[in-house]
Amino acid sequence: SSLLIMAGSSAFFALRGLGIWAFYVCVALLGVALGVQKSSSQSLLADLMDRHELGEYSMVYALSDVADSLGLIVGPIVGLWLGQIFSHSVGVVAIGALCLLLAPVVLRIE
Repeated sequence: SSLLIMAGSSAFFALRGLGIWAFYVCVALLGVALGVQKSSSQSLLADLMDRHELGEYSMVYALSDVADSLGLIVGPIVGLWLGQIFSHSVGVVAIGALCLLLAPVVLRIE
């Protein structure tokens, strides 16, 4: 669900030409999505660990934090690169489209 909220946030960012309210909605949705993502991903990881007996919690949570940190490093670089080549909205819309493409995959995790 956080991926869908992030995709909605990117849509409002692309519509920021309509006024400042679109930007405020974008930032609010992004804040909600990041809060939902972190809390729900940790719960999902704990459930998957118990269900599939994958090992220790510390290793899985460490890998989760590495993946989050890598996304926070690589994401802005790719978004800036897309924004410089095309336009500022293209980078944001591309990330929103990626969120929409990944949402069905994440929802199928058992």
